[in-house]
Amino acid sequence: RMFEEIENGDFLLSAYEDIPEHFRYITTGTSGNFQLVYGFIKPIIIKENFASINGFDEQNSILYRDDDDFYNAMVKGIQLSKEDYKIMQENLKSYSDNFYNESKENSEKISLNISAKPPPKSKPPPNGFPPPFPPANAPLP
Repeated sequence: RMFEEIENGDFLLSAYEDIPEHFRYITTGTSGNFQLVYGFIKPIIIKENFASINGFDEQNSILYRDDDDFYNAMVKGIQLSKEDYKIMQENLKSYSDNFYNESKENSEKISLNISAKPPPKSKPPPNGFPPPFPPANAPLP
C-alpha cells in the first residue's frame, strides 16, 4: 500500500531538522527516504544542508533553507510545470543510475580484493604465553 501511495504522488517530503539526531544523515548515515527517492524517481523536497551529500540539488529536487521555507517549497512543487517536473525526474534518474553503477563497481572491487587476499596467518603468542582461549577444536582437559 505504501508503494502505491508513492507511485501516485509527485514528491517525497523530508522532515530533517538541525538537531543532533538528524546530523547522521549528513555525516555517516542514510535514510530509507533517500532510497525511495532513488528507486521511484520521485523528487524530494529537502532542506539544503541535507541535500548535496545525498545527491540532491536544484536540478533534481526542491530545496529550502530554513524550516520557515518548507511551505514555500511545497507550493513550488505544486506550481511546477509538467515539463519542468519531467526534467527534474530525468536529472534524478541520471543521478540515481550513476550512483547505482558507482556502488556496483565499488562492491565488485571490494569483492575481488577480499577474494584475492590469502587468509591471515595466525601470529605466535607474545612472550611465549599461550592464547587466552584454546582453539575451538582443541580437546578439553
